[in-house]
Amino acid sequence: MPKRETVGNLMGGISVTLPKGQNPEDGHRFAEFLFAGENYVPFLHSIPLFMFPVLRSAGQRFYDHPTIQRYRNVVDVTLKGLETASLPGMEHGLNPFAAQVFNAKIVEEMFQRILVDNQPVNDAVSAAAAQIATVIRDTTRRLGRG
Repeated sequence: MPKRETVGNLMGGISVTLPKGQNPEDGHRFAEFLFAGENYVPFLHSIPLFMFPVLRSAGQRFYDHPTIQRYRNVVDVTLKGLETASLPGMEHGLNPFAAQVFNAKIVEEMFQRILVDNQPVNDAVSAAAAQIATVIRDTTRRLGRG
């Protein structure tokens, strides 16, 4: 993990509701449904210790779940880490391409080609750069910007 003056955790998932597409109203209604008080905490508890609150309204109800209570130390450490976390590729602010590039495992595959397949470094880096450019181009097109 890269280190900075303040070492934080890296988070690997990003969720975004985009206002474009054929059904933006449905997307907004779904977000309203999901974050409604009666739905939000049960949703977080659907897979205990996998999803954590981002809304203060979750409050004590979130912690009342038996699994959350049993592993409260894990929850506390995770929530503290999330406060200081940097999403991969977002160390300098929001980046709509970061999650797609990160999840494509391009850099990991590049290192594998270099270390395992003995591919020349310049060739592996060039291939990875081309893959990243393709992901960014596809994402730009899906966002309706290209």
